[in-house]
Amino acid sequence: MKKQLFITLLISLCWISMASASSKSEAREEISEAKELLNTIEKTRKYQAFVPYRNYHDAKVYLDTAIYQYEEESEYDEAALYAVLARVEMETVLTIAMTRLALHTRLEIEKDLYEKLAAKSSWRAARTIAIVNANLLQEGRLYRQILFDGVVFQRGSLTLTREGDRTVDAIVQVLKLHPRSRIKIIGHTMIKDTNNTISQRKAESIASSLKRKGIRGWRMQTMGVGSEKPMEINDRMKAVDRVELIISGIR
Repeated sequence: MKKQLFITLLISLCWISMASASSKSEAREEISEAKELLNTIEKTRKYQAFVPYRNYHDAKVYLDTAIYQYEEESEYDEAALYAVLARVEMETVLTIAMTRLALHTRLEIEKDLYEKLAAKSSWRAARTIAIVNANLLQEGRLYRQILFDGVVFQRGSLTLTREGDRTVDAIVQVLKLHPRSRIKIIGHTMIKDTNNTISQRKAESIASSLKRKGIRGWRMQTMGVGSEKPMEINDRMKAVDRVELIISGIR
């Protein structure tokens, strides 16, 4: 009887050991795949300016958690779960970055075309070129641009990056070539924003830069809406740190 119990216990321990080894192997593979995706994102220079920083941040957090669960806690099922979440976020990052890169490439091609036409064209063509250079998308009678915080602002501040300053310069050119136009600047946050203070300050930062470059205050309207108006990313509505520019009055 004791011998039978011993054999049963031994078999049970073997099954537990095999299951643990399987979980550990699965977790290791998922972590390895997530690391490879992260390496692709960080090493592919052409994607750097187009990476959605919030998704990238989430992916890093998930991966770090997976590694911690695997190496420190030996919780292999948990590690595998977080590694899968990291991989999903990284695949989202790559998809968005590639889409933005494709759009940017198209706009660059269009810009080159318009610049070649400019030498032989009229004032009207110059206006069109300015709109293309500013990456403005037409929606009916309005022209819109979305500036993501990670691109337009330096980390931890509302000081413009070089890319942000170039973007403002392009918007200034559009406004100067269309003197009857006006611009609405809307700040958004991904966190709860009491009295919309943070989002309002972001909008006012862009407005101040426009004023310094010669755009009069009466042509601008600023507002902060906090996290109340999420945007669609990969068929999901997400609150995103950004500043939205809407220009009206372009004829």
